[in-house]
Amino acid sequence: MTIYARDAAMYDAIYGGDDAAALEFIRWLLEFLEINNENDILDMGSGTGTLLIPLVKEGYNIQGVEPFDPMLNRAREKAEEAAVEINIRKGSFETLDDSEEYDLITAINGPLHYVEPENLHDVMKRVSTALKPGGRCVFDIINFHSIIKNYEYPDPVEFDMFDSTATAVIQHFVDLDRDKWLNRVILFFKDKEYQKFEDIQEMSMYSMTTLRIVGGLHNLELEHFFSSYEDRPEERKYGGRLIIVFKKST
Repeated sequence: MTIYARDAAMYDAIYGGDDAAALEFIRWLLEFLEINNENDILDMGSGTGTLLIPLVKEGYNIQGVEPFDPMLNRAREKAEEAAVEINIRKGSFETLDDSEEYDLITAINGPLHYVEPENLHDVMKRVSTALKPGGRCVFDIINFHSIIKNYEYPDPVEFDMFDSTATAVIQHFVDLDRDKWLNRVILFFKDKEYQKFEDIQEMSMYSMTTLRIVGGLHNLELEHFFSSYEDRPEERKYGGRLIIVFKKST
């Protein structure tokens, strides 16, 4: 069972490292796309509310969708702690059934990777249907081609977590027959009742070409793309991500 369905606090501790960079990028992107508090935004795969909560606090009209109950509950707890009222509901790309509701749909930090390849056409159709004419969607995915080409086996990392010291061992596997990337994280704790925590995530490996072709079949045209959270049109900074902005044709 994936960490999303088990332990939201553990998820924040392990995978929250890029949250500040992602939030800063989204703030810039909203300004770049001229999205303001009069526009309707939907955040897919909101997780524990890392982006949703601060954007609501800043006045954006944004709703969240998250498929896993522990993540939903943690997002609501964090919103209550921050004295922010959020609108987040249980759901996924596969259950999205809104019609011309949103000016912008975001999918930050890779939720599209958990869509099975056989469902991609249906998901793109659902996203396109949910957008207003001229609306945009933003898919933030891992650039697996770049990662594999420049792959370096990750060294164990030691850090403090939950009043203990944890050592993280990260392993990666590629299933080319199924176009899947497997990410395995094993945490070894000192001074804790449980000495080991393991998380395995299986992700569909999508490319910009695939998304561009499938998106085009559903009236989604490529408008912009970025290669990292620091990448800007005036100062290109390449990295291991593909952040793709599609615009729905009118």
